[in-house]
Amino acid sequence: MRAQLLQKFFKGECSPKEVHEILVWINTPEGKKEFEEAFEAFEHGSVSGSAPLDSQELLSKVHDRIKEDTLIKEVISAQQETSLKLSTRHRRRRFVFSKIAAAITLILMSAVAYLYINNRLASGNKEVALKPDIVQTKSTDPGQKLTIHLSDGSVAILNAGSSITYPEKFSDTIRFVQMRGEVFFEVARNEEKPFVVSTSKLNTTALGTSFNIRAYDDDHQQISLITGKVKVEPQDSDLVNYLEPGEEITLSDGELSTAKFDVLTRVLWKEGIIYFDNTPLDECFETLEQWYGVKIEVSGLDPGKMLKVSGRFDNDYLTNVLKSISYTHEFNYEIDKERVHITFP
Repeated sequence: MRAQLLQKFFKGECSPKEVHEILVWINTPEGKKEFEEAFEAFEHGSVSGSAPLDSQELLSKVHDRIKEDTLIKEVISAQQETSLKLSTRHRRRRFVFSKIAAAITLILMSAVAYLYINNRLASGNKEVALKPDIVQTKSTDPGQKLTIHLSDGSVAILNAGSSITYPEKFSDTIRFVQMRGEVFFEVARNEEKPFVVSTSKLNTTALGTSFNIRAYDDDHQQISLITGKVKVEPQDSDLVNYLEPGEEITLSDGELSTAKFDVLTRVLWKEGIIYFDNTPLDECFETLEQWYGVKIEVSGLDPGKMLKVSGRFDNDYLTNVLKSISYTHEFNYEIDKERVHITFP
């Protein structure tokens, strides 16, 4: 992420859209590392053309940005000291930023509030309380899965290479979480407090449902409804879509489309089952990379061939999966620790 954008973020000068972009990005392993390095540089003014950050000035700018919105006034009185945990695969560090951290926390909470306003979740009433609860992030590395029990009784199951950001305790008016990757949600019913899941492109609102969201990148995102009913809204338009069980909406290259899907097979991944149904070979390999935490390198494949894969693999070893697929598409493979070399004759 560009250093200029992070500098704007630390100074409280980002637009709501930019803040949302950073909040999603910081939940990635690369984002955490770059954020950590950038903050240290900006804090001490060691970046060319920048001066050391003034905590009081920073707080003042943030307060000026948000003080006109009654939705966010309660956040302004949040504690002046907070901590932001940034973790990598091998270590966990805690940063206590004092007043600067309080400002960053306000910026993050402002992003949530602005999204809330922009998507009309307040139903015309801005006099709602947004609690300054501690926001935490859980993530999975490639090859891992994780089940999270939220404070309202809802459950989120993370597929490999995914993350979710949520408060330890939801506010009195809304249950708001952010995610990337693939997550299955089993939402506890509460008609007075909507449950909103935000990706980098879409907001999904539910009262008590189960659905699967796949959003590993900005260009292709998919929401599949298993039970109940949900509302899906692109963040850059006023278009509203409602899904019924067995329907899914897909965002691809900026276009939305709705289709039916097989409820019984869509979320088999939760049970450790890989299911391919006429899946393009390149997508198949991407799934295997996420599932087993490997990097697949392919050579010799004719780019004009549209190869598809169908099959079900129940908690199987990567070797067995590759062996089965190779029978159909006639390629050789070699597994070298975390790298897989596939060669077509």
